Amino acid sequence: MGRPRKLPAERLSRYVQARVTDDQWNWLEYKARDSFDGDVSKALRWCIDQASIFDGILTSPDPRQALDDLLARVVSRHDLELVMDEEPDDEKA
Repeated sequence: MGRPRKLPAERLSRYVQARVTDDQWNWLEYKARDSFDGDVSKALRWCIDQASIFDGILTSPDPRQALDDLLARVVSRHDLELVMDEEPDDEKA
């Protein structure tokens, strides 16, 4: 029996080959080491996701509002993570 197939959203089916400057490569390699255990493919996918978000902000009819909305979602998610990480009061004593 073969292994189960991944969902389309999880499937990595495209290969990318690109020429980049030394500075771009050095930054990508640094990001891979620093944030993705050295996995350049994961770092590149992260970069593309970040560029997509940034492009959405810059091409929005109101870039300032789009950035404010993004920051509000990030802060809200961060606050939720902080609450989830806290121990209940009875366990602190």
